[in-house]
Amino acid sequence: MQPLEILREAIKKVPALRYALGVAGIVAVVAIVASFQLDPKVAVFGAIITLVLMVGLVIFAKLTTAAKKHFLTPVLVMMWSFLVLIIVLATLLLTAVSFRWPTGLAEWLFPMRAAIETPAGTSATEPEIPPERLNAVQMQADAGDYPAAWAQVNEALKEAPNSERGLRLQAQIAMGWIRRRFGYEEGALVDTLSPCLYRAANGTDKTLAADAHAHIGWGNYLKSRAGSNLDHEAPFKRATELDPGNTYAHAMRGYILFWTDLGKFGEAMAHFDAALKSGRERAYIRELQLASLTSQRFDDHVLDLIRIADEQLYRAKTSGKNKVCVFRPAKPEGASS
Repeated sequence: MQPLEILREAIKKVPALRYALGVAGIVAVVAIVASFQLDPKVAVFGAIITLVLMVGLVIFAKLTTAAKKHFLTPVLVMMWSFLVLIIVLATLLLTAVSFRWPTGLAEWLFPMRAAIETPAGTSATEPEIPPERLNAVQMQADAGDYPAAWAQVNEALKEAPNSERGLRLQAQIAMGWIRRRFGYEEGALVDTLSPCLYRAANGTDKTLAADAHAHIGWGNYLKSRAGSNLDHEAPFKRATELDPGNTYAHAMRGYILFWTDLGKFGEAMAHFDAALKSGRERAYIRELQLASLTSQRFDDHVLDLIRIADEQLYRAKTSGKNKVCVFRPAKPEGASS
C-alpha cells in the first residue's frame, strides 16, 4: 500500500489525523530548504514561529467579531499591528537569507557561514597595522634611512598585506629612496622597488599614481644609463596626463634634459618652473636644478644660478639650518666639464 493511501484510510477512521497533513507540509518545506543547502533549523523554527503567530492572528480575528463594542478598537489595533509585524518579519527573513541584509539577522541565522566562507588563516575583518608602528617607519623615512624604513614596512605588511596606509607608505618610501639615487649601478635597487611603484601607479589615487609613474620613469632612466633600452619618457608623459603639474615628472625631466640634450636648455628650465608651481618639494626641485646648472658651463645663465643658490641659502637660514647641502651626482660619460 502507498503511504498516502494509508493516511487517507487513517483519516477516515480518526478524522483528527487530518492535521498530520500539516506536519507533512512542514517536512516538505524542510526538504525544499535542504535542497538549497540552507540550515534545516531555519525552516523548522521559521514554520513553528509562523504557525504560532497565525494562531494569534486567528484569535484576534475572532475577537473582532465576538468582542463587545467598547473592546473592538484595541483588538483591531493589536490585530493590524501583528499583521504588519508578520509582514516585516517575513521580509527581513527573506532578505537576510537571500541578500544577507540586515547583517545582524543574517549572522544570527547563519553563525557558521562566516567561518566556512573565510579562507583558513584569515579573519572576516581585514587586519590593520598599528598606527604607532607605521608612524615609526615614517620617522625613519623622513630621516632618510630608507633601507631600514623599507625593511620595516615590508615586515609590517606581512601581517596585514592589504593595509591601505601600509601600502601607501611603502610606495612613498620607494619613491623617496629611488629619487635620491643617481649612479650607474642602481639597476638592482630599481628592480627591488619597481613592483610597489607599479602597484601604486595603477591605484585609484591619481596624485599618488602620477608620482609613481614619474618615479618609474626615473628608475628607467637610471637603468638606461647602465645600457638598458627602457623608455623613461612614456612614464613621465603618463604622470603629467594624470597630474599636469606633477612635481616629480617635471623636475626629473628637466634634470634629464640637462644631461642628455644641452640644446634644450630653455625646455629644461621650463620644466623646473612647472615643477615649482605645484608648491610641493621646492627644496628637492632646487637641488636638482642647482645640480644641473653646476654640472655644465652656462655663462649666459650665471644670474639664474646665483638666484637659485641665494634662495636655497635664504631658506636654510630662515629654517634654522646652519648650512645647505647641494648634492652633485656623478657626471654621465661624455659630459663636458
